[in-house]
Amino acid sequence: VTLLSGFLGAGKTTLLKSILRNRQGMKVAVIVNDMGAVNIDAEEIKGTKVVQEKVEMIEFQNGCICCTLRGDLLKSVKELAESDAGFDYLVIESTGVAEPLPVAQTFVMDVNGGGHAHEHGHEHGSERAAFDPLNRYARMDTMVTVLDSFNFRDVLGKVEAELDRRQFIREEEESEEQGGGRAPLANLLVDQIEFANVILLNKTDLLPEGERLEVITQLGALVTRLNPGAKVVVPPPFFEGFDVREVVNTAMFDMEQAERSAGWLRELYSPAHAPETEAYGISSVVFRSGRPFHPPRLHKLLDGWGELLAAEDAAAAKAKNPFAGVVRAKGHLWLANHDGCGVNMHAAGRQLEFHLNYASPWIATIPRERWGAPEEETAAAMW
Repeated sequence: VTLLSGFLGAGKTTLLKSILRNRQGMKVAVIVNDMGAVNIDAEEIKGTKVVQEKVEMIEFQNGCICCTLRGDLLKSVKELAESDAGFDYLVIESTGVAEPLPVAQTFVMDVNGGGHAHEHGHEHGSERAAFDPLNRYARMDTMVTVLDSFNFRDVLGKVEAELDRRQFIREEEESEEQGGGRAPLANLLVDQIEFANVILLNKTDLLPEGERLEVITQLGALVTRLNPGAKVVVPPPFFEGFDVREVVNTAMFDMEQAERSAGWLRELYSPAHAPETEAYGISSVVFRSGRPFHPPRLHKLLDGWGELLAAEDAAAAKAKNPFAGVVRAKGHLWLANHDGCGVNMHAAGRQLEFHLNYASPWIATIPRERWGAPEEETAAAMW
């Protein structure tokens, strides 16, 4: 099993598609997790030619596989392992707000009841024999964290400050310091980097050419400081020509070593894993409308979009644009001046991308008498 982690918009889905295009002759299963009500990543993968007869995809949405959907993950991985399809490998794309450590811990949980191995350590006879950990069915092979170098540069100082703070503040003091409030996003980024075997510095092509080498060096130094044992790789843009052997079948994950880590033990004995949506104050919303966007108004709306993380004055950024705090947006737009096809929108922080989707005209522009069953189903779901 390979687990793909990384913050929202880091490039996990692009990496997943690259893996599926270069499966090394293996029969691969895929699990895609989205915190929102609509799993756009899964829709994007299904809309390409990479999901064919040798790939099975399971979608999880409205939660994270590290907490609220953990039981579903446990059940699905076991079912895939026992499937008559005979899968060779599983790739899991976690949601961008998930911590990788709790997902790894799922593989030492009981497939029958969800308990951890340490909870059964002093049991005897039939009770102890009844414990059936998930790693009997599937082996965690590689923990991968994809880093958005373009946006991560904006929070580099905050991450360094968080790293320095952790060296001097004990866990109990940290809880008192936060006072039950929301944790900064830098904490999540640190957690995703610290628990990884391979860290991919993605989107370096978006960095200013004159600063690119310097920023990559800075990022590499920080990542190595956070996780000295991880392999750091700078992939090509959009993972074109990327050697998937860097992240598949590497045998780099050591479960015994992970179980001895301080973070593992802390997570294991904590009362409950708080959902990241609550811990970091991240929420999601789905916007649907049967009317197209007004192009000039949409353009005005996008001015200042996603600039909150990079802004020195958060209040001023919010005053300029109520969407300054959006860290990720993904979906299909209908523009009033372009009925022929939809526009795919991808936003990660300040980075905005728009691509025409020629294969998908808006059904509202198609005469009703020409609708088929798919159009009727889509219209019923939306309107």
